[in-house]
Amino acid sequence: MLSDKKSIVITEDLAKRLFGTTENIVGKTVEWQHKKQYQVSGVLQDLPALSSVKFDFILTFEAFKEDNDWALNWFNTAPQTFVLLKEGTDIEQFNKKIADLVRTKTEGQANHRTPFIARYSDAYL
Repeated sequence: MLSDKKSIVITEDLAKRLFGTTENIVGKTVEWQHKKQYQVSGVLQDLPALSSVKFDFILTFEAFKEDNDWALNWFNTAPQTFVLLKEGTDIEQFNKKIADLVRTKTEGQANHRTPFIARYSDAYL
C-alpha cells in the first residue's frame, strides 16, 4: 500500500474526519501542513482504544526522512522500530549481536546507548 513516498495509509477515523466517509477515498489527496500532498493508498481499521500504539496515518520512511534529517543520525533516539524476526530466533543472542551497533556507527562517540529488542507482546503501556 505504500508503494512510493507520496502514498499515505489513513485510519477509518481520519478518513471520516477528512472526507466524511471511508468509501472510495483511495486515490484522493491529503495535504500535510499546507506544503506536501500525499495520495491515499489505503484505509486501515481504527486501532483498539486500549492500544499502546496510537496513530492516524502511516507514511513511508522515505517521506519521513525528507522532513527529519536527524532520523539518519546515529546519535538520535528515534524513530522507534519494529522488526519481525524468524521464528525461533534467540532474542538474547540477537541483542548481543547488535549491542555495539551504535558505538560502531558513531566510531565510539556514542557510548550512552545500547540498542536491544524485546518481544512486542511483553510491552505494556
